[in-house]
Amino acid sequence: MAHWPVWTVAALAGMWGVAVSGGEAQTPQLTPGQAQTAARSELLARLPILPPAYGRAFRGALAGDPLHVDRLDASERSYYVVPFCHGPLTSLLVMIDASTGRFLEASYLQTPAAYPHVSEDKARRLVLASVSEPRDKNVAGRAAALLVWRPCEQSQSAFEPFWRFALPSGDRYVDQTGGVHRALTEPRLKGGGPPGA
Repeated sequence: MAHWPVWTVAALAGMWGVAVSGGEAQTPQLTPGQAQTAARSELLARLPILPPAYGRAFRGALAGDPLHVDRLDASERSYYVVPFCHGPLTSLLVMIDASTGRFLEASYLQTPAAYPHVSEDKARRLVLASVSEPRDKNVAGRAAALLVWRPCEQSQSAFEPFWRFALPSGDRYVDQTGGVHRALTEPRLKGGGPPGA
């Protein structure tokens, strides 16, 4: 799994000398197009204070399809990850609040790569291969998968969400390395997640 340099709103706020508050009530969700616009403008506002590698990763990149992720540990909070791409490869990720468009985090990839690492179709194939009950196979083959995340042993980075499939025998979670899990376990080391978590 990739480890990317990350700048959070808390780190940036500290540089600006302002306080960061979280936990505000969620309002209606942004559309994917609004998420792309918000991510671009939020990033442009912060580029002058970010390390130069962020500017290099952003230069010439186009906003890709935003990924909407629901927080499992904070049901009223969700976020978008907006990839910025050069062709099919992602060079920069910007995370924004799905209701307000507020910047949460940004991360550049030292080596551009496909994002997400595991697509919904691949996740579905992995779940289908991992279940044996006909009812589970039937549901997994046609059910919508949702991107979800919470800090856990399987992922401590909000940039690495899970595809969740609700099956009759219980949920299945597919991580961004292709692992299929029946449950998400508490992390041994606490951390990860966007500010306000």
